[in-house]
Amino acid sequence: MGRGIRKNLKNRSGDFMTKVFAKIFLTLIFFCNFVGFGECSEFVFVINSSQSMNESDPLHRVNEAVTWAVENISDDDEIGIITFNDSPQIIQQLSKNITQKKFSFDYSGQSNSGAAVLTAVDMLTPKFHTERHIIVISNGESSSLQSTKNFQAALEQAKWSNISVHILNLRYFGDAENYHSFSNYAKEIPIPHNELMTTMRTIFHNDFHMPSLNLYSENLTEQKLSLQNPIPSANKARIFLISSNPGSATLKDSGQVMGQFVEVFDVNPNAKELEFDLNYPQGTALTIDAVFEVDGELKANFNFDTLDIAVLDDDSENILDNKNFDGKNIRVKINGEIQDAKISEGKIQIPLKITDRNISLQKIYFEDIGINFKGNDTDEFLAPEYSYFPYFLAFLAIVAILILAFRRKMLSERPTDTPAPPTKVLPKIKPTLEEE
Repeated sequence: MGRGIRKNLKNRSGDFMTKVFAKIFLTLIFFCNFVGFGECSEFVFVINSSQSMNESDPLHRVNEAVTWAVENISDDDEIGIITFNDSPQIIQQLSKNITQKKFSFDYSGQSNSGAAVLTAVDMLTPKFHTERHIIVISNGESSSLQSTKNFQAALEQAKWSNISVHILNLRYFGDAENYHSFSNYAKEIPIPHNELMTTMRTIFHNDFHMPSLNLYSENLTEQKLSLQNPIPSANKARIFLISSNPGSATLKDSGQVMGQFVEVFDVNPNAKELEFDLNYPQGTALTIDAVFEVDGELKANFNFDTLDIAVLDDDSENILDNKNFDGKNIRVKINGEIQDAKISEGKIQIPLKITDRNISLQKIYFEDIGINFKGNDTDEFLAPEYSYFPYFLAFLAIVAILILAFRRKMLSERPTDTPAPPTKVLPKIKPTLEEE
């Protein structure tokens, strides 16, 4: 009997430990997936390639938007690409190794959007990644009621799996009965086809915080362009040319020639100047962004109410001491909170509370200024104790000076040679006989 009791207790103990370990494991999965573990992200593009897209995207601007996005995503991130008409087709499995950089999508067949988004959700299985995203480019056409239901169900499933969904909703020109409304489970952005590139760029920079530094945004008047390299000590540098009209650009002294709406150049990171020969129609809106990979070392200095940080390269030169960075806003994570900072005079100026003593710098978001930073951007600081006694003495000195100045003014306004008032002489009175 005792042996049976011991066996029963052992089984209960084993069950208890199994439950404990299971809870710990599930907690770790929840923490890693929902709080964030690691730095890489996953992106799946879901692109409507049905017949109706010929009217919604007559210039096939989807090609340039996806090309630009794939080129901007970090080498540490994973990318998947799915197109759909009658059924979904996986163009690129989720991977870091992207074999295709230029894309050209043909539009034909019906639109089975529901199956495509479900395929994307299944592709993004839970992993130890910080963020997972689905970017849908579609005009809202759906070939059947079941496809519409599947689409809504897939978006709901994505939300509960902590997958963000962005829908770039192009205009639809077909039958109203074949159009399905999008869902509040996703961020929907209605746009005309000619603004697709601009919208994609905005999403990647503002929502996904992809590195980017704008070097040029003007209408083209000449066919040559010279750019100063703001970081000639970078490890890598990539230049993105985005044009409103198709054309081509040639990087001088390299032989690199790129055409159409989006051009991507891997340039010599140590060149001080970059020169391009351009072949675009006059008045073409041209935007040029840059991304740099940089090794650096932080050098911190305390002012009264700010922490100033310079970023030094291997030659102890300040990387941010360049007019392209002056006045730029940048985000930092300090003492567990993300806050705004500003670059001024070549330094990142982080506002501090006077009561802050122990300062923990967890991260600097260099992507706000187009930098993939490979150095150490974390540190612990102990702010110096500020004595208010010198300020008190200075205050007393100012008060004393003001009092003396006021007293001197009062004395200077007092008259010095004021004549004495005349004395009144009273007449003599003769005594009377009785007084005598």
